[in-house]
Amino acid sequence: MSFTDQIGLSHDFSDSDFEGFLEKKSDWKGSWRTRYFKLKKTKICWMKSEEEDVLGSLDLSDALVEVNPTKGHPHGFKILLEHIGDGRKRKNMQISANSNDERQEWMVIILVVDC
Repeated sequence: MSFTDQIGLSHDFSDSDFEGFLEKKSDWKGSWRTRYFKLKKTKICWMKSEEEDVLGSLDLSDALVEVNPTKGHPHGFKILLEHIGDGRKRKNMQISANSNDERQEWMVIILVVDC
């Protein structure tokens, strides 16, 4: 699976390092949606399902993560980013896993992705 990002760079996620379903809080309406995430090297992308087109992606090179449970999403965490690729500031991304173990696994893999 490959796609072209907002600034015209092509990314191949066919051989991802880590993947699975998580819930993502929408920036637009604030509602939670189940998305399929794939992580490869320093990039993470998400889609509606394994077979659908990529809905978005982020470079995790300088990302931090923190535990952030919310009402109805006790296994939540945030991906904290300073900037997106074109220099604009980016809001934090709120994610929720199905369990504390799954949340911990995703948080660790995101933190070590640039090592």
